[in-house]
Amino acid sequence: MSKAILTVDLGYGDSGKGTVVDALCRKHASSLVVRYNGGAQAAHNVVCDDGRHHSFHQYGSGTFAGCHTLLSKHMLVNPRKLLEEYKQLLPKVGSAHWPRLYIDEEALVTTPWHMALNRCRESVRTQRHGSCGMGIGETMAYSLKYPDAPRAKVLGMGYEDLADAMEPVRDRLKAEASELLHMDSSEHCDVFRLREFDALIDEMMWLKRYGVDIITHAQATELIATSDTVFEGAQGILIDENHGFHPYTTWSDCTLKNAEELAKEAGAEVIQRTGIIRTYMTRHGPGPMAGELFGDGVAMPFLGVADFTEQHNSHNPWQLDWRVGMPDFVAWRYALLCNFASTGHSVDSLAITHADKLEGANTWACITEGYEIEAQNAKPTLEAREEATKRMMGPMGNHPWPNYINQEKLVWRTPLPPTMGHGFVAEAVNQLGLPVVLTSHGPKTGDKEFRHEAL
Repeated sequence: MSKAILTVDLGYGDSGKGTVVDALCRKHASSLVVRYNGGAQAAHNVVCDDGRHHSFHQYGSGTFAGCHTLLSKHMLVNPRKLLEEYKQLLPKVGSAHWPRLYIDEEALVTTPWHMALNRCRESVRTQRHGSCGMGIGETMAYSLKYPDAPRAKVLGMGYEDLADAMEPVRDRLKAEASELLHMDSSEHCDVFRLREFDALIDEMMWLKRYGVDIITHAQATELIATSDTVFEGAQGILIDENHGFHPYTTWSDCTLKNAEELAKEAGAEVIQRTGIIRTYMTRHGPGPMAGELFGDGVAMPFLGVADFTEQHNSHNPWQLDWRVGMPDFVAWRYALLCNFASTGHSVDSLAITHADKLEGANTWACITEGYEIEAQNAKPTLEAREEATKRMMGPMGNHPWPNYINQEKLVWRTPLPPTMGHGFVAEAVNQLGLPVVLTSHGPKTGDKEFRHEAL
């Protein structure tokens, strides 16, 4: 029986999934990474000890560790972005060690037209929702509206059949974009022009030319059944489509629901369900985040650290600011409850990243109580989640904590123990009731420490 390790981000995303997946693949000698939600908007960074670095978008983060990748039926496959990533990744891995890429033919396809409509919609929106501008929501909305929405199966077709499948997609999305902008000259609409169509269809056929395996769902299930697998998610439970704080959510189930389903279908033995957290909270773009301290590089006074800027996290025109806040055990407990409500299974362990950020800190604080988020056993209504968002945002908008959180309930630790990060690990074990199996003390593969904290 094959063995499976399931990983899930307990935050708003950006908790370090890539580096954790890479470490788990190496530790357990896994042969396959399954991407079980999201699409090309993921940016999971892995840095090898020899200096090789890649931000994984659709390829699995176990690629440097020699793992093959399966893009499951729950993934949104973007052929153009996949080609870009292939060209970036190949020189870093080498053709002699190049792993296979498998795509379930049932996976939805994100086209440049979905991306263009997404950006048109965000351009006219008065209040941003934190979209990444990669067409994720438009792909899902289109599939709900049109039963003939393209799936990965079409990417293995010949030119004429692929063009026939894509032409109505372009025309429908172009009509929506034109209606939104009342014009056809926006930079985001250039991709809809007829002269671009042939080039885009030819580009989409690269999967067939480069020998990417587009397989049936039955074949995908068999692949999992015969491989020791690490399941890699995207985004985080706190922006989950069913449990996140509406409207600042994604069009994706960010719990382990899809991973559990795929593993069960394959008869794989799930040996570990690991929730991933940072030593502090982060969020891209607007939406609630209790305990927020700053956005884009301002000092974190509660850590006594002057610079928390990150090379791969900054302001961008779609998600806007990258934001940072106090470690929030209330929110992480809520995420654990949501995962159980969605899957019927409990997360059984933690991986903690960015422990090195606590080096040199002379004081730090975390939120252990002081506000409440109710986790419902059934799927919450949009109205209920909108109300929760209003409570979370408070009168100060995105910076609610001075008025919203009882500061007397904050847990202060001064000074931090010299064994950097270990004080936080003990706090996490105590607050979340889970053992810590991995801590990350830097970006490289060798900066990982496997452990098992006693409860």
